[in-house]
This record gives sequence, structure tokens and C-alpha cells, in this order.
Amino acid sequence: MTLQELKTQLLEGIAPSEFIILLCKDGDFIANQYVERMCQLRHVKENRISSVYDPLASALSLVVDSSDAVNVLRTDKFDERSDDYSQFANTVVICSELDKSIASAVKGFTVAVPALQDWQVKAYMKAVCKGIDQNVVDWLYAAAGGDIYRIVNELDKLALFEGQEREQVIESLMNDPKSGLYPHDDFVISNALETNKKEQLADVLLHINCIKYDPIAVANSLLKKLKNMALIKLNSGATASELGVSPQYYNYIKNRAVYPLDKLFDNVEFLSGLDLRLKSSELELTPSKLMDYIICKLMA
Repeated sequence: MTLQELKTQLLEGIAPSEFIILLCKDGDFIANQYVERMCQLRHVKENRISSVYDPLASALSLVVDSSDAVNVLRTDKFDERSDDYSQFANTVVICSELDKSIASAVKGFTVAVPALQDWQVKAYMKAVCKGIDQNVVDWLYAAAGGDIYRIVNELDKLALFEGQEREQVIESLMNDPKSGLYPHDDFVISNALETNKKEQLADVLLHINCIKYDPIAVANSLLKKLKNMALIKLNSGATASELGVSPQYYNYIKNRAVYPLDKLFDNVEFLSGLDLRLKSSELELTPSKLMDYIICKLMA
């Protein structure tokens, strides 16, 4: 299958059932969009697997009916061997490299996904955030360093506001980029916390390797946000300026955020003690494991 054939089928509302390898040497954003579209067409959620043989084992044991599934294997290097790759129906592999020993055998199943060009990212931004000015698109692209995942996170922020309110937020961001662009992409996590949406946190875990982050910086940023949230919730009569937060954030937390107070206090206590536990070597985790641990604790 060629890239054009895959795109045509998806545009025509057809989710391909044959085995597909999406080879992404320059980022997997486009591949993720293709998988998301397949799931939409089949009305199912992505089924993450650790081996292309997993769905076959499930089918043989009659554990699940995988005829409509979208099985997805995400790996840096795909090297699983088979005498017949066509048997892996309804399975998509997303990888950045193919093992040389199988490259020729899987050639007919491999779709090379090109890198995103800057004009494509900017067109995507304008399509997602209707009415956004070109100068804002150019500024946001430059501020995010062209990182599509950072850009998506920033667009999610802007989507919280409409009309004049959005223009005010954009003006604030452009005048003081540090107030709006979070260098460790913690917005998705903090937004999920502020709205008590565990599905969003689970999605962060699912795509944790796609997000640039520093777990300590994320934890410190989240702690600050949760403390501000507690201030707003416990001082309903105070103004934004009296509490030292922006009017936009104040209104968002006061009018939209849903977060149980007991859970809020528990998470403030957890994040407050995290730094000491790391310095005392009570916790010895790699950055990725630490980020997983933080999110799972906050989801508990």
C-alpha cells in the first residue's frame, strides 16, 4: 500500500484491514492521525499491543473478537519475523526503523510517512483554531520551535476561550511568552487535573514518549497551580489581583474547574513532599518512570 492509497481510503471512509507498517523517521504525529481516523471509522478505541502476534493469540483463545479492532504496536525498531505478514490483519505498526533482516519481506506492507513541513503545521493550526490570525500562527509556531505536540497543547489552551476573551489571552501570551508557553508541556496534565478528567491523564500516559517534559519541573508547576486553585476555592470572595493570579485563570478555575477539595489537598501534600523524597533517595526512578509515577498517583 502506498501513502496516497492509504490517504484516499481514509478520506473515503474506509478503514483498511490489511497489515500496515507506518515508517516515521521524522515524528509520528501524522501516523497518529491516521490511526485515530481508523478508530473513528470503526467506532473503537486503539488497542495497544506489545507484539503483532498478540491479536492472533487472543483470537485463538476466543478471548476477544478482533475483527473490528485497530491493533497498534508502537516501537522504535520493528524486527518481528513471519513467513506470512498478511496474517496480521487489522494491525498497524508505528516505528522509526525496520530491522534490515525483515525490510525486504515487509516492503509491500510499509508506508513511508513523510516529515511534517512548516506550511502543513501552520495550515493545521488554522484549521483547528478557526479565525486565528496569520501573525499569531507564525508567532506560535516560532515560540513552540515547530514542535507539533507543543503547538497542539497551546491550541488546546486557546480553545478554552472565544471571541474577545481569546484575543485578550493571545495578546497576553505574545507580550509575555513565559506566561503562556510552558516549556515542559504540563498544560495537558494540569488541565486534566483542573477539570478532574482521568481519561485525559490516561491519554498522557499513553503518549508519554511523544511529550517533552522534565518531571521535576512539571511537578513543581503543578504544585503551584494546585495551590492557586486551592486559594481560589477557599477564598471565593477575593479578587484575582488579591490572590495574585491572572483574571483569565481565576475565572476558569472559579467557573469551570471541577475538583474535590479533599483530592486537591491530598495532591498538594503529595507534590510538596516529592522533592524531599527524591533528595533523600527514597525514590530512585528514571525520568520516564518518575513521570508515570506522578501521573498515576494523581489519578488514584
